[in-house]
Amino acid sequence: DKVAIDPPSKLLQDVALTATQMPTTLWWSEEDIKLNRMNKLIACGQFTVCYKLLKYIIELQDGTEDRSEIDEMFGKMAIESLEELPFPELIPLEQQLRELWRKFNENPLWMVEE
Repeated sequence: DKVAIDPPSKLLQDVALTATQMPTTLWWSEEDIKLNRMNKLIACGQFTVCYKLLKYIIELQDGTEDRSEIDEMFGKMAIESLEELPFPELIPLEQQLRELWRKFNENPLWMVEE
């Protein structure tokens, strides 16, 4: 049974949208500054990493992750060491990531603002 991740909140989606609209430049325009685009871009990276790590841990726990990349990077030995499911040592990390994800959904900029 796959454990669900709470979907991104509307607020989080709005921050991500603002970040995706950032052009590739070496400076911040007045419009970018007004929209707080730099902090939104940083926050977008933070909550994306949180989500991706949480998703990967869940996939490791239920055995649905794609192991071909691991095999390619580390060889057959790494795959054999992954046969022990459900990785109880990852449970505290999963709980931490779920709490961070909850906080990002409430305020996507919380980590940037700390």
